[in-house]
Amino acid sequence: MKLDVQKIKLILAEREMNQSDLAKKCGANRQQINNILSRGSCALKTMGKIAKALGVPVSEIVKEE
Repeated sequence: MKLDVQKIKLILAEREMNQSDLAKKCGANRQQINNILSRGSCALKTMGKIAKALGVPVSEIVKEE
């Protein structure tokens, strides 16, 4: 599944968060989050962690193809 990277960045901006903040909430490091957002995909478990850290359902950050 692909991530909607633009949507994630928008949510980060709305919550006044940056990639480092997201990484801390996910239990990852900033480089891992940067790689995920650059690729636009990740494991389902990681996707769940990102959604939880952002306070949104997974369906909100999945890119519809």
